[in-house]
Amino acid sequence: HAHVLSVYDPDRAREPQKNIVNEKRTNSDSVSITWEGADKEVVEQLKKGKIRILSSTLASPSAEALISDFSRVFGAKHVVWDNLGADELKEGQAICYGQEVVPRYRFDKARTVVSFGADFLGTYLSPVEFTKLFAKSRHAGPLMSQLVVFESLYSLTGANADTRVSVASDQLFASLMGLIHEIVVVNKKSSYSGNAEVQKWLEPYANVAVNAGISSQIFARLAKELWENKGESIIISGGLNVSTKQAVPLQIATNFLNSLLENDGKTIDASISPNKTYKGSNKGLALLIDEMNNGQVSTLIIHRSNPIYALPESSGFREALNKVGLVIYTGDRNDETGRVSNLFLPDHHPLENWGDGEFQKAVYSIQQPTIRQMFNTRAFQESLLIWMSLGGAKPTAKDWHEYLMSYWKANIYGQWTRGAKSFDEFWVDVLQRGVMDVSNLSAKRSATSAARAFSLGALRNAKVDAATPDLKLLLYSKVGMGDGSMANISWIQEFPDPVTKITWDNYLTVSEVYANNNSLKEGSLVEVSSSGFTEALPVHIQPGQNSNVVGVAVGYGRRNAGKIASESSSTIGDKSVGQNAFQFAKIENDQWIRSGMNVTIKVIEGKTHALACPQGHHMLRDKKLEVKDRDIIN
Repeated sequence: HAHVLSVYDPDRAREPQKNIVNEKRTNSDSVSITWEGADKEVVEQLKKGKIRILSSTLASPSAEALISDFSRVFGAKHVVWDNLGADELKEGQAICYGQEVVPRYRFDKARTVVSFGADFLGTYLSPVEFTKLFAKSRHAGPLMSQLVVFESLYSLTGANADTRVSVASDQLFASLMGLIHEIVVVNKKSSYSGNAEVQKWLEPYANVAVNAGISSQIFARLAKELWENKGESIIISGGLNVSTKQAVPLQIATNFLNSLLENDGKTIDASISPNKTYKGSNKGLALLIDEMNNGQVSTLIIHRSNPIYALPESSGFREALNKVGLVIYTGDRNDETGRVSNLFLPDHHPLENWGDGEFQKAVYSIQQPTIRQMFNTRAFQESLLIWMSLGGAKPTAKDWHEYLMSYWKANIYGQWTRGAKSFDEFWVDVLQRGVMDVSNLSAKRSATSAARAFSLGALRNAKVDAATPDLKLLLYSKVGMGDGSMANISWIQEFPDPVTKITWDNYLTVSEVYANNNSLKEGSLVEVSSSGFTEALPVHIQPGQNSNVVGVAVGYGRRNAGKIASESSSTIGDKSVGQNAFQFAKIENDQWIRSGMNVTIKVIEGKTHALACPQGHHMLRDKKLEVKDRDIIN
């Protein structure tokens, strides 16, 4: 909804600019430059080789094909990185099944859903799709699906749970293992009940319920229900708030339980129509940083990705840019990454541009411009075609629109029509339909795909350190704000978070127990220190949150996004709306850790910050009458 408003954002870039970057690449002064002048400078540099393109996931198969053509001409390499990616999920899939994929979860087919930290109704993977599918299984009656959630923070998914269990972040893995232990060892279910390797793996988790403070009755009931509904259940985990040291082992245990319950190939679809919108790689970005530091990159083209904002300073990305001859940035504004690039070449807004998408395997959508370009911008894809032509390559199309049509003609047209229509007729049909199911998957989606064989060798990678009593910091994303790329839209800032109902700022969420033990009030200002970074944040007391964790939302603290996001009357002393929580992340043993970091909280005496909350919390309990619970209100 807000994306439409971004077309008319007055802070959008209006022309190409050349940045005079300072020595430490902390800021720059900008001067206007013509497209012709920019193209000449770019092509001269491209001819020197050692080119890298850095972007977030491009769902467009045509754009990916064009980047491949460009890479062949200039010897470039394409690096994909998503600041809210699914690396741990894909790594767990690869270890367990030999297939690095983001499966599609069929919540409409599930009788029992168990989430370990995955806010799939709010922010995880494909929440709009998941919400619609989940709603189909929530019909009244004895066949209504059941949702059980184990989590540390309080999420939209947790708020919809039939049974919600609050656990510390470093107890999530143990809780999942305890559930597997209950099914395999205690109840002696599945073919793994007699497997010595599995028995040894599960042995340390016999008393998880006691150690984690979870009712043993919950494990017993849930294990029984899952086995009764095998092939009709889903175990799901993942997300920014569980991107801890335990993230990959948690995925492996999740995969094992899904395979044990015969969910893979039924409620979990990894072969017919997997999700194709999470192609980024943290390891790929780390390799790029190493290449820049080693002088292996002469030209870096960054397309609609903002690593200067979303990466912690400890990543070394900013310093590595100093080893690159020319840094080119294409986006909609001269933002945090744009300011430290040598050339800023503004891209069309997506609603001004042609494009396509493949968000699930073999299901294509077409994107038409809804408005003539408003400013002196140019499509990124158009720039690649021009640079290829100026570099001496034989043009494959006169412009991006023609390239897009040629791709569809060569790769999709024949499969869809099988010669029944001319391409012109097909193209008009595409523009009218908007979506094309090339492989006629509508029939196949109702069927089951083949179950994948789980590799027991994966269990050797599913071991974690013992839980510690230290307070942990969890980062999370909000339903409205996401990664902060649209933080300059006031509608987004005004959008109340569905859990806290707070608008504008981000804040430190703490439990009622932690707040009482540390004399914190709503709006108390505190210093939050973790991973060598310290930031001042107001406190929000969140009922339902585990007392061993605190949480901060990412997407705030933008410095160069525009007047809405970058200027405020904050009493904290910073001009941006909120603080940049991405800076709390760290890299440890080549793993990107964005949650589960040790944290210290220091109260700033006498300082408060009022949070804009149009609706506060209310409880169905009466402290005066000492009534702990009330009956459900009909």
